[in-house]
Amino acid sequence: MRVPLFVGLIFAIQAGFSFPAHADPLSDCLNPDAEDPVTLCSAVIDDVSASDDALIKALLRRANSYLDQDDPESALADFEVVTQKSPLLAEAWRGKAKAAFDNGDSDVAMDAVNRAISLDDKDAVAHELRGDIEFDSENYADAIADYEKAGAINPGRADIWRSLADAHSELGEYLKSTDFYTVAINLEPDNADLYNNRGFDFLNAKEYEKARSDFEKALSISPDDPLFHRNLADVLADLKRGDEALTHYARAIELDPGDSSALTNRAYLYMTQKNWTAARSDLDKALEIDESDPISWSNRSEVRFETGDIDGALEDADQALGIDDNESDAWFNKAQALEAKGNLADALSAYRSAIEKDNLPEARIPLANEKITALEAKLKG
Repeated sequence: MRVPLFVGLIFAIQAGFSFPAHADPLSDCLNPDAEDPVTLCSAVIDDVSASDDALIKALLRRANSYLDQDDPESALADFEVVTQKSPLLAEAWRGKAKAAFDNGDSDVAMDAVNRAISLDDKDAVAHELRGDIEFDSENYADAIADYEKAGAINPGRADIWRSLADAHSELGEYLKSTDFYTVAINLEPDNADLYNNRGFDFLNAKEYEKARSDFEKALSISPDDPLFHRNLADVLADLKRGDEALTHYARAIELDPGDSSALTNRAYLYMTQKNWTAARSDLDKALEIDESDPISWSNRSEVRFETGDIDGALEDADQALGIDDNESDAWFNKAQALEAKGNLADALSAYRSAIEKDNLPEARIPLANEKITALEAKLKG
């Protein structure tokens, strides 16, 4: 699993002035070490004698403080005042965009960031922010264009290249994604998340040894991260190194007993080893944690079928399909249960659905086609 992306955008206050030797409300407000800038800046903002220049500086400082405090609604109100008073100030439009985006209003955010970029096309933070808005709207190609522009302006920011990598990954361009993760890693060589994310894309690209190397590197930096153990276990399972995979699954579950994915994935490894009892135990636990996962239901259907519980297999397959009607494995599991119960016409229909949904594991496709041919002949006869 990829580590979610959290990019911290810093909105600097462009105050081109020097502080006087004596303390005054504005300098207290703008002091970067101020413990409560919201209160200090409010004193300036509420002062009817404050100049427009002082008011704008105080509003910007208070707005950014609100963002730091996860209060985008209050920040948005302050940035709105600044954009009205100083409509040519790119920084204010960028801040308004960030506040609106954090407040869940992507349309207002996009309008504001477009205005910011029209005023200052060399603002890497604004391009990165627009990329984030586009990414959130699943407009990955547009996000890539903005992240590339941000990277060209400020190539030393690892989080820009990380965002660019994530956008390519969302488009299924996994190896291209790994190239940009490499750029980010070169800038932050001790960032375990970057190795993990690159490893995840190597895994998606079926570059298993490269994925293993990255997950091991992530664990060398952060040895107690359950996600890294689970990801390494997944790739070790793909490499047919089952005993090592089980060791890392066990560690992942020890560190995070509520990780249903680790339980489901370990169960699948047990299934490949025909250890149905261990697989059933893990799947029961996984479904206690998350009963909305169709893969867990589908896999338990297969386990129940293999252990002679045909009615239970049919029940679990139907549970999986009730969650995701496109789960080919569940259709196959339902089909074999129906066939075992002698319901041949419905079994034939289910086998056909397993093929038509087009995500059946390759190993099962020939068997499903054989079943379809045999059942068609039997039903005609």
